[in-house]
Amino acid sequence: MKFNPAGNIILVHKGALGDFILGWPCMLSIRRTFPQARIYWAGADDLLFWLKPLNINKIPGSLATEIPKLYHTCEWPRTLSGSRVFWFGIHRITTACLDHRLIFLTGVDGSNRVGFTETCFNQLRKNGILPAADWEKAWNDYFCPPDNPEHVLIFPGSGNRKKNWPLKKYICTAEALQEQGLKIKFILGPVEKELGLNISGFDTIICQSYEQLQKLIKKSLFVAGNDCGPMHLAGMFNVPGIALFGPTAQEIWRPHGIDIISSPRSCCPCSRNGVIECADPICMDEIEVDKVMHMIQEKIQIK
Repeated sequence: MKFNPAGNIILVHKGALGDFILGWPCMLSIRRTFPQARIYWAGADDLLFWLKPLNINKIPGSLATEIPKLYHTCEWPRTLSGSRVFWFGIHRITTACLDHRLIFLTGVDGSNRVGFTETCFNQLRKNGILPAADWEKAWNDYFCPPDNPEHVLIFPGSGNRKKNWPLKKYICTAEALQEQGLKIKFILGPVEKELGLNISGFDTIICQSYEQLQKLIKKSLFVAGNDCGPMHLAGMFNVPGIALFGPTAQEIWRPHGIDIISSPRSCCPCSRNGVIECADPICMDEIEVDKVMHMIQEKIQIK
C-alpha cells in the first residue's frame, strides 16, 4: 500500500469494548508499519486508554466532522486528502465511499471458522501490513501482567440480554464458590445499572471507567461471564476464565485465552455476525450450573 509518511492515519471504530479488544492487535500492527505517521482515533473516548501507549490520539474536530460524510458520499472529502482511513466493522462495508484511501476491516469473513482478529489480520496482509506476531507480549508490556489474585469476578450481563445466562444460575454458582472460601464480586455494566439490578449477598461493583475494570480483572483468580467485552479484556491478561455462549458463534467471537461452554441446543449458534434474530432465545438456559462449576473447579483446583 502506498502511503505518504507526512499524512494522517485515522482509525474509525464504532463498536463496543469486545470488538475493540479483538481489533487492538491490528491497531498495533498499523502503528508498527507506519511508525512516523500521525495516527488518530475516531471512536469512543474511553477506549483511548489502551491506545495512548501506541501514540494514537483523539481525532481533531476538523477531521472528525468529515468521517460521517463517508457514509453518504462517494467522493473523498477534501479535508481528508492527506489521510488514510482504516475502518473497523463486523461483516459488511457500511460506507458509500469506496475510495482506495479507505480500508474497511471486517472481522467476520463468512466461513464461520475464522476468529475475528485473524480475519482482520488477513485483510491487513492483503494491504501490505504484517500482523504483529508478538501482540500478546506487547499488550502485557504496555499494561503490565496481573499479580496477587484475590477474587473471582462474575460478569452476568452483556450488550444484548439474549446472550446472557440466567442470573439465578450465576447466583447459584457464586454461592457454591463462596461456600468454598472464594471471594466473589459481581461486576455490572451500563445495561444492568439502568435496570437497577441488585445482587444481595455479594460485593456488587459498577465500574466507573475501563481503567477501574482493568484493575479489578488484573486482581482476579478467575472470571466467568457471557459473550461480553470484559471477558475479552480478561483474556488479554491471561486470566483464567469461562465464557458462556449460545446464540453467537464462539469460532468468531471467542475471547482470547478463555475457555468456552456452549449451549447444547442444536440450533446454536443462530447468529454469525453478532445480530441475534431469535425473538426469545432459550439456549442459554440449557447450560447447566453443574457443568460450569465442574470446569471452574478444574481450572482453579478447588474441591
